Amino acid sequence: MVNYKIISKQIGVSYFYKFLESIVSFLFFMVVTRALGVEDYGVFSLLLVTMTIISNSISLNIGSFLIKDLAGLKTITKLNKLNGIVPLFNLASLLILGGLFYFQSLFLNLLGLTDYSSLFSLILIILLFKGIIKHFLTFLFSEKKIILVHTFAFFTAKGFMLVALLMSLYFSLNLSLIFMIYLVITLLTTVVLIVLFKNFTSFFHKPDFKYIKKASLFSLPLVGASIAQWVLTASDRYFIQYFHTVINVGKYAYIYSLLAFICLSSTLILEVLYPYIAEQYKKNKQKYYFLFNVAIKYSLIFVLPASLGIWALDKEIITMLSGAQYLSSLAVLPILIFFPLFQIFITLFTKVLILSNRTKHISKVYFIGMFVNLVLNYLLVPKYNYMGAAVATILTYALLFTWLFLSSRNLFKWNHKFIQLKSIILSSLIMFFSITYLHPTTVLLKILTILLGVGIYVVSIILTKGVTKEEKLFIKGLFIKKVN
Repeated sequence: MVNYKIISKQIGVSYFYKFLESIVSFLFFMVVTRALGVEDYGVFSLLLVTMTIISNSISLNIGSFLIKDLAGLKTITKLNKLNGIVPLFNLASLLILGGLFYFQSLFLNLLGLTDYSSLFSLILIILLFKGIIKHFLTFLFSEKKIILVHTFAFFTAKGFMLVALLMSLYFSLNLSLIFMIYLVITLLTTVVLIVLFKNFTSFFHKPDFKYIKKASLFSLPLVGASIAQWVLTASDRYFIQYFHTVINVGKYAYIYSLLAFICLSSTLILEVLYPYIAEQYKKNKQKYYFLFNVAIKYSLIFVLPASLGIWALDKEIITMLSGAQYLSSLAVLPILIFFPLFQIFITLFTKVLILSNRTKHISKVYFIGMFVNLVLNYLLVPKYNYMGAAVATILTYALLFTWLFLSSRNLFKWNHKFIQLKSIILSSLIMFFSITYLHPTTVLLKILTILLGVGIYVVSIILTKGVTKEEKLFIKGLFIKKVN
């Protein structure tokens, strides 16, 4: 049974947090790009992607397995399973982080970050606590406590940004201060979770080796896929730094980060629906198909107009956010503009394959994608700088999109009548051509122009009948207590 009223409440609160995250992230983006400058922002970008790659490595990706495996079970059963597996995985994470700390000089030398060993030590401590937080959030996610998940995820991911913004009113931000704030906020979040959920803090529970083996067989292939995905994401920056300068890294990372905001916001609907999708995959294939089509449609409804909107007002948005010092990075925008669209579908197709236990195939796809990306970066970056990196990125994502689509196309049913892709595309193009020739100069006029674009898009969606009868029934169902 799908409780659409609960889903609607979770979506509403989750959108609130996503809106809050977007506001905080954009303000932080504005402040940090101005405060650090292009060069230090390039360093900041390199440290963050390195942090993400390590985080995905030490998590061993058991979260995907647990969300899928725990769906529909009773709470006590979930806790028993979690307590039989989490302590051993935490120990493994600790050993990996300890090894990185011991060999950090060699590791940082390979990355070209030898001058930032103190910051790297802070990052390793942050990752230790973030690993613990992830396990708490996995449990809450499996319980469909989506509101709690988004609350703690917000403070884990964006809390340091919020504090940094407040401190920027009184102090000059630098790399050391930003990562020190990050550590303090992560530690506080971990303590709060431990206090609130004492039943889930059995760090010395007897391991359930049978369940650990089951989790490992599912998750370990995904570890490779996860690492490959982030190497694919980050390798371009390392190549740019190696063959050129960290300033060029900052220019490339700026546009990439701007477009990444679209990806983060547009995947919200999938994050909210995924535990229900996983549950219905086991129980009712028709509801599973329907919920996945909802995820597809509302992801597209955001990502297409947002991407085209940034392209239409590129100079205006960049100067409003970070100043003229980043305008030289504009050349890369037309190449990367459809990166969010590829990313959304890659995420969707990957989720489909995870539900059907095709984790080894996912790993193979991402590893080959990583290899292709490394080769393309090696061939293109030395001669074409960050423009070459952009071409390498978009070609690799096109490859992943095509391969994952072909692999998953028979695993769920597309409802083209419900998705209304033509309406979304047409409305996005109408919005794009309506504002692309406007060149507002003041911050107020720029904001009003963005709001104008949003209004034109919404009206166009309505007039082109982007909302179907089936969808209206779904929206009506959001206000019914239970729908069978």
